[in-house]
Amino acid sequence: MGKQSHLLDSNVVIYNEKGISDPAALDFLTIATVDGSLISVAIEIEVLGFSFASPAALRRMEELGDAIIAATALVYDLILVTNNTDDFKGISGLALVNPFAVP
Repeated sequence: MGKQSHLLDSNVVIYNEKGISDPAALDFLTIATVDGSLISVAIEIEVLGFSFASPAALRRMEELGDAIIAATALVYDLILVTNNTDDFKGISGLALVNPFAVP
């Protein structure tokens, strides 16, 4: 089996777009992007939906989006890159990395 690719969660994409990433996270994202990280359609929908949703609708979208993102990572054997690792704890077999916690 080859090297695992990464699936970027919406929060990582949003933080990067807003310039919120710290130097270690930026280094990680640069390497992951060169190595072939992925952004799923579900993540694109989540990112675009944030600007239109009410708070209640936003929470439901986040829960559904997280489920789809986790399933995508599991099915395609991807490492999920997220700043919200607590949202995905307890999902058996799901590999997680937080670029903001990378030493």
